Amino acid sequence: MAEAVEEDYEIAPLPNNPTMAQLRNHKEKKTRKYKAKACLHAAVSDAIFTGIINLESTKDIWDFFKEEYKGNDRTGNVQVLNLRREFEMQRIKESKTI
Repeated sequence: MAEAVEEDYEIAPLPNNPTMAQLRNHKEKKTRKYKAKACLHAAVSDAIFTGIINLESTKDIWDFFKEEYKGNDRTGNVQVLNLRREFEMQRIKESKTI
């Protein structure tokens, strides 16, 4: 799930007559991006949520967090670790849907 947050990757369209593996992989990548965004939205307070609601991608949200809460190097690292831990705790189980 971290790649969906830290990288703003594009999901390639499916080829004609895709295999089951290609269909599954495409669906997984698409779902991962939406789950990551939903988890980031759920992990923050209402005040922070209003600041990130208009951001398009999970990478944009993550970059906003890094800039907003950076502080000095040491506190920045601790804050990023705390945000990442909160994000991981909010992770939606693979069997659930949004």
